[in-house]
Amino acid sequence: MNLLGGKHDPKSAALPPIAPTLTDEIKVKVGNKTITSRKPARQWTWAPFASSSRTDGALFRHWVRANVEYTDYPYAKFDIHLDPVIYSDEEYSKHLIHEEWTKSETDKLMELARKLELRWPVIHDRWMEYYCSQEGGDMVVLGTARKVEDLQERYYNVAAILAQERIRREAVAEVQALSNVKHDPTAPNAAEKVD
Repeated sequence: MNLLGGKHDPKSAALPPIAPTLTDEIKVKVGNKTITSRKPARQWTWAPFASSSRTDGALFRHWVRANVEYTDYPYAKFDIHLDPVIYSDEEYSKHLIHEEWTKSETDKLMELARKLELRWPVIHDRWMEYYCSQEGGDMVVLGTARKVEDLQERYYNVAAILAQERIRREAVAEVQALSNVKHDPTAPNAAEKVD
């Protein structure tokens, strides 16, 4: 058995060192690349942090570089919430009445969409939980059992109708405000240059 690559004489065999040799250069193999560095490793500390996106003021801990202060949790900027679709009773009665949807169903849909942030499979699950129940293996429908597509269609139609109506209302108000401005014929026109 010649496992050492030479004769049994240790002087003639190219033996690897028993302990790693200490050098100033650090080599790390990542995939097919070898990364070398003479810099010491960065220092890290286990530090507390709070996130501005949380309203409960909870304090957590994570690893951060030593001597680095974070004013806010770096990922708090990704905690984005949708503006809820809110309508008044007057807006509902004028623009949102639908033959297949009651006001209470529309209200429940808008509440679920706001609370669950448009996660449609979860919204559908809560809808079915709220309007349907199971008794002895049989499903009993208390309200209207709807598909995910039906819920999405109603939500986006309501949002579109409200957006269009509010934009139209703002445009009418702006036109009225501009028409109420009195034009003074003796005042110099801004487009004309006065010498």
